[in-house]
Amino acid sequence: MKKVTRFTAGILALITLALTASGCRDQAYESYDREGEPYDYYLPDYVDVCDYTNIKVPNLTYVPTEQDIENAINAEVAVYSPFTKDVERGCMDGDRVVISTTCYVDNAVYSYLTFKTDSRGEGHSFIMGTNEFDVPELEEAIKGMKTGEDKEITFTFPDPYYRDILMSGKEATIKVHIDRVDEIDCLEGNDAFFQERFGYNREGRETEIRSNLQKRYNQYLETYKVTLTWQYLLDNSKLLKVPEKEYNELYDGMLDSYRATAENSSMTLKEYVQENLGYEDIEDFYDYLKSTAENECFGDMILYYIARREDLKYSEEYYENELLSYGKQFEITDTAEVEDFLAHYNILANFQEATRFRYVQEWVANQAKVLEDVTTVRSSKLK
Repeated sequence: MKKVTRFTAGILALITLALTASGCRDQAYESYDREGEPYDYYLPDYVDVCDYTNIKVPNLTYVPTEQDIENAINAEVAVYSPFTKDVERGCMDGDRVVISTTCYVDNAVYSYLTFKTDSRGEGHSFIMGTNEFDVPELEEAIKGMKTGEDKEITFTFPDPYYRDILMSGKEATIKVHIDRVDEIDCLEGNDAFFQERFGYNREGRETEIRSNLQKRYNQYLETYKVTLTWQYLLDNSKLLKVPEKEYNELYDGMLDSYRATAENSSMTLKEYVQENLGYEDIEDFYDYLKSTAENECFGDMILYYIARREDLKYSEEYYENELLSYGKQFEITDTAEVEDFLAHYNILANFQEATRFRYVQEWVANQAKVLEDVTTVRSSKLK
C-alpha cells in the first residue's frame, strides 16, 4: 500500500509541476501561430525581453543659433576666398586644415570621424573655427597643430550629439595627422559677395542657411525615439540561449561573403582581413563574426517576441508607403512596379521582413514616455 501511495504521490507531483510550468508560460506569446517563420521557437526560452512599454526618452529639439548661422557663413566665404597653400605655422581659426584620422569609441573604429589619406596624400579638409564636426572640444584640441604633426586626442561628444544620437555624451579617442594647413585670406562676406554668387543679399543667404540647417537637424531627430528605445531594449534584455539554426546561417553567410570578397581581390581571407579590417590574427576575425551573428540573433528575437506577443501587423497603407519610399531612389512611383523590382532582384522577402521590423520598432517608440523636462540623452531621469 505504501508503494502505491508513493507512486501516486509522485505522479501528482509531476502533474503539479507540469501545470505550474504551463501557467508560467507566456500565454500572449503562445497564442501566436509562428509556424513557418524564422525563430519559430518559444522565444522566452531564448531571450528575456525587458519591459518595452515603459521606456522613457528625452525631449530633443533643435533651433539654429546665431553662432550656427555665422559658422556656416564663414565656411562658405572661405570656399571662395584666395589662400596660401601649406603654411608652416600652427593652424588657427579661419585656416583650411586637411587631416587624416582614426577615431575609436568603445574600442571600435568609429567610421564617421575616421578619414583616410587619399591617393593625393590628403584626408578631410575643413575650415577651422566653423564647428565642422559638431564637437567644439575636438576642434579646439586640433588648433595649433602643424603640417606633419600627429596627436592623440581624447574628447567627449556633446549631449545631445544630433548627428549620431547614440554617441551623445560618450568618450572617444582620435588619432589626428595634419596633412596640410592653408592660410585663407577671407573676402568680406557682404551683400555684394552673396549677391554675386547666390543672387540675393547676405540676409537672404542667412535665411536660407537657417532653413537648411533646420531641415538637416530635423532629419537627424526624425527617428531618434526609435534609435533610443531600440538601444534600451538591447541594453536591458538578456540573451539566454543562441538559436543554432539561425546563428549558423548568419555566421556561414557572412563568412562566405568575406571569402568571396577576398577572392575577388585576389587575396586569401587572412590577407584581406589583415589589410582591410586590421585583424592580425584570423581567429580574432572569426570571433568577430561569431559575436556579430550572435548579436543579430539577439536583436531579431527581441523583435519577433514583441511582434508575436502584441500580434503586430502593419497595415496595407503602411506597406505601400514603405514601397513608395524605397522606389523613390529609383524614380519608381507605382507600388506594383516597386514590388516587381524587388522581386526581380530576389529581395522582396527581405524588404517585407525589414518593413515588419521597422513597424515593430516604431510601435515600441510610440509607447515610450517623452520626458518634457529632459533634453539630454544621458540624463539620470531616463534610468
